Amino acid sequence: MKKALLLASIAALSIAEASAQHSLDVLLGRHRSERRNAGMTARLLQSQPATSAVQKPTAIKQRVIAQALNPEINNNHIDSTRYAYSGINGSRYSYNMEELNYSEGFTSVYAPMFQLPGIPGSMDVLADSIILYDNSGMTSAEKAFYRADKKIDSVIYRSTGSTSASKTVNVYNPQGHITATYAMRQVGTDWDTMSLQRFSYNSAFTQVTRDSFWFGFTDLVPREANVYYYNAANQLDSFINWDLQGAAPVRRQGYYIAYNSGGKIVTIKNYDFDEINGVASLYSIDSLGYTPGVADFTFYETTQYEEDVLSYGDRQVLFRNAAGLVDSVHFYSLSGNTSPWVQEGKLRFAYNSYGNPETLFAAPVDMPVEIVAYRFYYETYDDQTSSVKPLSANQDFTVYPNPFANTINIDWKGRQQSDATVRLVNIMGQKVFHGKMVLKSGQNKLDIPVVADGSYVLLIQDAAGKSWSTKMIKR
Repeated sequence: MKKALLLASIAALSIAEASAQHSLDVLLGRHRSERRNAGMTARLLQSQPATSAVQKPTAIKQRVIAQALNPEINNNHIDSTRYAYSGINGSRYSYNMEELNYSEGFTSVYAPMFQLPGIPGSMDVLADSIILYDNSGMTSAEKAFYRADKKIDSVIYRSTGSTSASKTVNVYNPQGHITATYAMRQVGTDWDTMSLQRFSYNSAFTQVTRDSFWFGFTDLVPREANVYYYNAANQLDSFINWDLQGAAPVRRQGYYIAYNSGGKIVTIKNYDFDEINGVASLYSIDSLGYTPGVADFTFYETTQYEEDVLSYGDRQVLFRNAAGLVDSVHFYSLSGNTSPWVQEGKLRFAYNSYGNPETLFAAPVDMPVEIVAYRFYYETYDDQTSSVKPLSANQDFTVYPNPFANTINIDWKGRQQSDATVRLVNIMGQKVFHGKMVLKSGQNKLDIPVVADGSYVLLIQDAAGKSWSTKMIKR
């Protein structure tokens, strides 16, 4: 799924707004998401050990339940749930990704290519389902089915309005290493295989040596393959992409990876091969920089080339706060081999008491004010019980009854009263209630207008911008 554009819901933009749109595209990773090798780079980065936000030293934790897209431009205020996550599995925010948000979809190939088999990848424990919304409502839904060892067994994808679905199915060997991934489409009650990806390992199952791609609706035929090479430290050194459609295999692309003394990736170079003329031309370079004592990269740059001549590039520089979390990210771009790097703007994070990102603010250089780019909503849960249970209470408030009828009681534990915005969002990501109230210490009553029975998310935000969320049921 493509990264959502921050201004996609605005029908017309002025010249100034169009310039701001370009800046927002750069800030939110549109250029990177459209690169040919973006998927390869993303998986390489995600396979590196990453720091997780420090949780409270108890069994009480948080998992993301929604990402909301919130453009606020020219008095147009939109607060819609863009991605909704559900299920008992948690989600981890990783700064070892090119795009600074939670993963927006499942992928079946999350580990074998760029890390040792069996090591959990960043997509291993994400959620049970991810639902995508736009202003018209739900547009698609993905549901993952996990094995007992938390590896993804299969994923089903459905698009709203479509009578068919698509599915990926993973096959594992007795040692638990993935050996094949089937991509299927639904035809009536049957599933037709569209493509197959096979993985080959060395005898010790410590390295993936090859993955081959097969395509076809009737007979699967080989189309391409990646062959992997490793250095003396057992790190992926390079891999070559081969076209298998002709009478003989033909090299198409090559990826070459360099590491620093700490074993972190510092460059990924991508070349195109011309087998007829026997030359290789540079296509792109991904460069990463690190700060001593920090597990994640703090500098990322990608440059693209046309016939070895620099065409354009994107750069991001990450700054951290005293807790080690990313405080802000500055973005730059260039176009042409003689152009200077130009700052496009910056992103700024706000965190909740669990160290999870709560709001992502964008400040393009073309805009006079900082705007809200994303909001992240969480559910607090207790993972010490045999069945993980969401909490309707936390250190700031308790809500009851749940299920509710027409009134929700909010037991505010703050010592001082606070102005608050309260929203009730249905499972389609639509606001069914929006109001203001003053939260006083103790019990506060919130009268809810007539809404249909079902599941909702109650969102509470105080005047300082701190927000909370909890699931509610109307009966």
